[in-house]
Amino acid sequence: MILTKEQEAILNGEKGETLAKVMKTLVMYGEAFEAEKLVPITSKYNHLVTSFGLKVMSPVYDLMQQLLDAGVSSGQKFSVDPRPIDKNVPANFLQNFVFNKFMYTKQDFYEKQLVELGLMNKDAFTLTNSATAFFYIKYLTEHLMRFAVITCYRCCIITCVYSECYHS
Repeated sequence: MILTKEQEAILNGEKGETLAKVMKTLVMYGEAFEAEKLVPITSKYNHLVTSFGLKVMSPVYDLMQQLLDAGVSSGQKFSVDPRPIDKNVPANFLQNFVFNKFMYTKQDFYEKQLVELGLMNKDAFTLTNSATAFFYIKYLTEHLMRFAVITCYRCCIITCVYSECYHS
């Protein structure tokens, strides 16, 4: 892949080991998809796909913590997918018990990490299903073009961290 001098410097560790790993990952993805170069993401906001605190997702929390410990934050404020548990959605006792005591025990911890990384605000969780999300995105593109929403689901967090992507 063709990299700018700044991107090469990041890859070579001039901005720290963590960002070097991020850039290496971007380059590997780019090479896998035969990308020629990274292109700038110029939107004000972005979207991070993962939003739920399943306790089995500890590698995600570890990765987020590595980024935070290295002082990395998103170049763009971002929204995230829906929360797995919404107090406004009816659930019975058993559902609440299983969700809160077994499945999503890391939700509060993960949301704190998301805020530190650059979550737009505490309520920046998107809608709950694909059909609704389609209409939400349609609304955004028709009525809020000033945001220039560009999302790359292949790059996820990496897009948020470095603010560049090769899938545009």
